Amino acid sequence: MLMGFPVSATPKRVCIPNQPSVQESDKTWTIDRLMEELPQGLHHLERFRETYTSSMLTQPIVKEGTLQFTPPFKLEKHVLSPFEEIFIAEGDTLRYENPEQGISTTFAMREIPTLSVFILGLRSLFTGNVSHLRQHFHLTLTGTDRLWSLHLRPVTSSEPSTMECIQLLGINNRIRAIEVQEINGDHSSLRFLPSEGQ
Repeated sequence: MLMGFPVSATPKRVCIPNQPSVQESDKTWTIDRLMEELPQGLHHLERFRETYTSSMLTQPIVKEGTLQFTPPFKLEKHVLSPFEEIFIAEGDTLRYENPEQGISTTFAMREIPTLSVFILGLRSLFTGNVSHLRQHFHLTLTGTDRLWSLHLRPVTSSEPSTMECIQLLGINNRIRAIEVQEINGDHSSLRFLPSEGQ
């Protein structure tokens, strides 16, 4: 119960990789090959719809906006609906802005370990830095180049991150969805929307 209301949002778990059948597996489709091709398929400005579920919520939260990557390290998430929020990760800092409430504040990335792990993973993926990715995550790739799933499970460290895993779903060299599972069961599903003209 949450403030007298029953909890109806039940997060799903995504941290067990789906094993492809023999017919679906492709021995030539490797993590190294995927990491070579991902930067070529990246649109530096992506539209997204994100659904967040938690046992603390009576219903999922749905947000829409844009995700922009400026090589090599700047990530900007601009939420446009249901209200405006801006998250800018650059270097080792994260800036948060809420124009409607007049909020603008900057954090050191190390103060938010879970978000830091997520941003580290995205930066490594978007730049094709496979060695950096392997240094910080256990990787599992399934499927083929036509339809694949990549699981990233953070390597145990001294940082108290609550993230259990990240799952990326893709077609060819395009990431179509990013799923984030936290240890407490909270779950985020971010789907990239077709660009104009697609």
